[in-house]
Amino acid sequence: PSPPDPIQAYLGSPSLTVFAPWLKMHVDVLMEMSALLGMLLSMVAMAGGRHVLVYAGLWVLYLSLCTAGQTFLHFQWDIFILETGFLSILYASPWLGNTDAPHPPCLLYTSPSPRDS
Repeated sequence: PSPPDPIQAYLGSPSLTVFAPWLKMHVDVLMEMSALLGMLLSMVAMAGGRHVLVYAGLWVLYLSLCTAGQTFLHFQWDIFILETGFLSILYASPWLGNTDAPHPPCLLYTSPSPRDS
């Protein structure tokens, strides 16, 4: 049998593990690749790569871990990390105005950039 439609499966359970059968990969390999990609994106963000796609990628990867982790990753601090990650997407977004202008200190707390310090 063919695997189910991956987009419909993702909307039902927002985790990248639903793409494993479609990509013909084992779930554990996909999760390890997700962790490595998360480390790489985190290094880009720490190096000053304040881009909306970097933070959106990190948010999707952590949402996948929280969804796949079920009860193990359903604590208040995990939800807080997801909320803060979403704020960092808004912080890096170009539609907030001039990205060269300094941002309010409360936004700098969620995602500091070396350029702003």
